Amino acid sequence: MNKKDCTHLNKLKKVLHYFKPVVSILFNYKKKIAIIFLCMLFSFFIGFVQPLTSQYLIDKGIVAGDFKFLSLMCFVLLFLYVMYCVFSYVKEKNRLQIYNSIRFDLEVKAFKHLSAINIEYFNDKNISAICQTIKKDVVNISSIANAETFEVLSAFLGAIGGGVALFIIDDLSADHYSSFDDV
Repeated sequence: MNKKDCTHLNKLKKVLHYFKPVVSILFNYKKKIAIIFLCMLFSFFIGFVQPLTSQYLIDKGIVAGDFKFLSLMCFVLLFLYVMYCVFSYVKEKNRLQIYNSIRFDLEVKAFKHLSAINIEYFNDKNISAICQTIKKDVVNISSIANAETFEVLSAFLGAIGGGVALFIIDDLSADHYSSFDDV
């Protein structure tokens, strides 16, 4: 191994050194995280089905004039939206429980650690600055379970599901309209 490879390996070891405690914090919430990811997958599925349902609603309901089918597709779209809301609620409820639990546990651990320190330590230290630093550290560490982290992943999965459905619709439309070229 050359010197450059050793430098990269050392950087990777440093990252993993800081990454392990974060993963160990999240490991305690593996059931809730699994529920969150299941809700994200269901949201992905809904994002995939919704454009296809909308296409059927227009093509076979509005254009064909089949109002019974149109009503059925409207109820299907309403059901999909309600299910999306339910999955979003369950996902957010679990995310908030994880976030609040992590934050509470870290604050309790910090308080216990502070209370175990000898009182002479604080004679020449600014206790307010110490508490503020601890609070910032707790907020930064607990940010692994904040809304933005999960929303980015959820939006990404939703965009993929919708994009795949739109490509399928485009492919189906191309096949449908290519049959008119033969006439």
